[in-house]
Amino acid sequence: MASATDYVPFGLEGLQGGLPLFFDLYIKKGERYQLYRKESSSLLFTLEDCQRLLASGLTHLWIRIPTEEHFGIQRLVALLAMPDEHLSPRAKAHLWHGTAKATAQRAINNAASKGMLADIRGLMEATVGYLARNSSAFPALLSATLHEYSLHTHSVNVAMYALGLGKFVGVTGQEDLRDLGLAAFLHDVGKAKVGLEVLQKPGQLTSEEWAIMRQHPDWGMEALSQVDDLPQPVRAVVAQHHERLDGSGYPRGLAGEDIDFASRVVALADAFDAMTSVRSYKSAYSAYGALSLLKNDVEAGKLDPDLFVGLVLLLGDPSRIGHA
Repeated sequence: MASATDYVPFGLEGLQGGLPLFFDLYIKKGERYQLYRKESSSLLFTLEDCQRLLASGLTHLWIRIPTEEHFGIQRLVALLAMPDEHLSPRAKAHLWHGTAKATAQRAINNAASKGMLADIRGLMEATVGYLARNSSAFPALLSATLHEYSLHTHSVNVAMYALGLGKFVGVTGQEDLRDLGLAAFLHDVGKAKVGLEVLQKPGQLTSEEWAIMRQHPDWGMEALSQVDDLPQPVRAVVAQHHERLDGSGYPRGLAGEDIDFASRVVALADAFDAMTSVRSYKSAYSAYGALSLLKNDVEAGKLDPDLFVGLVLLLGDPSRIGHA
């Protein structure tokens, strides 16, 4: 049976009309969740249904957060558009993370397919629109972040950090932000070719294993090579997210202005999430501890100092994104 954290409530008080039935609806009875109206049902959830539930003493229905199954971008768009008084930013954040995680799980070995790319692009468009409409969106997304490292949670987290940081430092165009999010979501697509014995090794990598790991940017480019309409920032980020401004990165040792702006954003988001996530061989750093280590790389000329300042300010007060 699903745990309580698998569900989020939405309020019925003040609902002005029915709901598009893009999701199953549940009633909570004690610690159990009972199916009230199935998505596939021909019975829509109407205003009369709402009034009847309110008259019976119920003030909320519940929506289950997706896990392995594909929740669907259309559903997420409908939920993010609900007024905060009916579905709180915290509830929307959990639904967003669940949908994004399910999307990333499906994308690991199939990211270059036309349908998969359309889903990821739709997810990023929905996210950018939500960030633009609601100043509470990014703080809520940040508070709901999972810090247990896996390839799919890392993809989700890096996309979230990159979108927040990009918006905070002045990336204002909706398409530009969408493409930045898409690039961040796909930055590690090449790791699908790295064996699990390397990705999940409970300890430091050997020099031979590290040589394999360092090939993942090229493998990512190879995986996406047949995609015709892939935005330029995506190609740049997949290839460059481990390059460093002083030329010490890989795979090509690019330096300075040869590294794309989006790649600089994702490099910082990537490093921060890796440091603040629990790994098989280490515990997670606190945000302060991770920023302290990243500051060393900034001072060594490896990471963009302006973006680092932006990240520090954003994490210090996530609500500032609403005024960026």
